[in-house]
Amino acid sequence: MRRVTLDHPSADGAVLVRDVRGPSGDILARAGMRLTARSARALRELGVSVAFIEDAACVGLEVRPLIDLSGVDEGGLRALRDSCAIARDAVDPLSRMPTTRAIEALKEVRVIQKLDTSGAMEALRGAVHSMVDRVRDADPSTGFLTERQPVDDLFGHSVGVAALSIRLANELGFSHGDLVWTGMAGIFHDVGLLMVPEDVRRTPAAQRTPGQRRRYEDHTILGEALLKPLEKRAPALPIVAAEHHEEQSGGGYPRGMTGGNRILRNANSPIARIALVSEIVAIADRYERLISGAPGEAPLSAAAARHVVAGEAGPKLNAEVVGRFVDLMPRYPVGTEVILHGGKHEGSRAVVVKQGRSVTARPCGSTRPRRGP
Repeated sequence: MRRVTLDHPSADGAVLVRDVRGPSGDILARAGMRLTARSARALRELGVSVAFIEDAACVGLEVRPLIDLSGVDEGGLRALRDSCAIARDAVDPLSRMPTTRAIEALKEVRVIQKLDTSGAMEALRGAVHSMVDRVRDADPSTGFLTERQPVDDLFGHSVGVAALSIRLANELGFSHGDLVWTGMAGIFHDVGLLMVPEDVRRTPAAQRTPGQRRRYEDHTILGEALLKPLEKRAPALPIVAAEHHEEQSGGGYPRGMTGGNRILRNANSPIARIALVSEIVAIADRYERLISGAPGEAPLSAAAARHVVAGEAGPKLNAEVVGRFVDLMPRYPVGTEVILHGGKHEGSRAVVVKQGRSVTARPCGSTRPRRGP
């Protein structure tokens, strides 16, 4: 089993190994179905870009997503969806207001109180607690893939970011309790996007007008305002909502904060730096969007996404935390398609089936090399 884009030549005639779901969770194609050019085209028209398949090149491989909507039991998944639905319904009218008015209106909407009263917040924390147990020791060999499609899927994106944040924070030595709060911060990091008009969210980043870009960037301060009632019992949530697009160099938004590119902090420093948990979620957010795609942007392979994240260490992302992330994940994750150089299979395409002795080593094996175009 491996993950490929539906326009990849290997998809034609391959068998689906996992159900293909749409952004609302509905099943669009069942595992066991054999893909054809026609069925792949139909799925692409529904916004599907990637699928887990089995073909001759990957028989016997186990390339599974980090969290398949999501390694969470049915009750936990329901808690996640219910919380999202309550928040979305409460703030939907605010998406048509200017940012300053929406922030004022949030004082009356009382989203957190509604989540508390309904029991959704406690159920959500229980779901994240279960997620921690499932993903903190997840095997990085296949590159922490997700199943989310490159559409405006805030729910799937948030679950993926939460899982990746937990896995990375665990690598940094966070306690179980801190991992739960890191996961909660990942779930809520983009909650402000619920107050950004849908047409702005669905417009590819490169095509947004200056006004659309400003409104999109305001999701950070809108999320912070929505989560403000939690600043005493769960300070990480509003902090991460505000800071996950800040950059180490000060070039991010909304406040142009800077980071020190370090894991350890000087508690007596007079300079207010980006919080470590925000920097962790920022890396998870960036990687998840790269491997899952976004409106107008095709998903990347785990290997390509790892390379992009590594290249943004220093100016944008915390260099030491990125270093731990790329050390954790192999350069050529299992399931990665590569082109062979040297030897009798020069120029052939192959699929990585085994890691070398270290994460930076060349892969040790490939399945059935075939002459590529």
